[in-house]
Amino acid sequence: MSGPKNKDTKKTGATGNNGRNNNILYHGTAEQKIDAWLHVIAQDSNGKNWMTDWVPLLRVCSIRPNDPRPGVTFAFTVQREHCNNMGTMHGGCTASIFDVCTTLPVAFFLAPGSWEMLGVTRTLNVSYMLPVFVGDEVLIECEVLQIGKKLAALRGVMRRKGDRAIVATCEHGKYDAGLKPKA
Repeated sequence: MSGPKNKDTKKTGATGNNGRNNNILYHGTAEQKIDAWLHVIAQDSNGKNWMTDWVPLLRVCSIRPNDPRPGVTFAFTVQREHCNNMGTMHGGCTASIFDVCTTLPVAFFLAPGSWEMLGVTRTLNVSYMLPVFVGDEVLIECEVLQIGKKLAALRGVMRRKGDRAIVATCEHGKYDAGLKPKA
């Protein structure tokens, strides 16, 4: 996951945008950082990115930046376009949601020269337990288990909101590759 690519990425940091966004990403509250990254992702590639269809449907339920395992909980209502031909949420959609949502708490640790692009996925291990149907609302509980200079271990649990049943879990490994200027 990353912000839009442009020739100014090295100079302007995570969003390749104006100083206001950088100020929020580096010095904003936890809520401001999560909202700013959701906006960056939703606006990526001028609406031509496949994530722009579902990321705007994510809603922040709670943010826990000061917990021993900092995290964020999101809500998401499954639409028909997120489902396979059996009417259940596609496993690839579930994995994509985990990839984005479990990455966002890394924003709590963003600093100049550290985790500025929220890292790249090294591993994403998803276990599926129960189906999720069109119209179901799910909660995606995400937490940072460990984060260092270059590696992070993240965890996600997806639950149906109605009965709180766990429908999927994930373990997510990230690597901070640093900012790379566009060649």
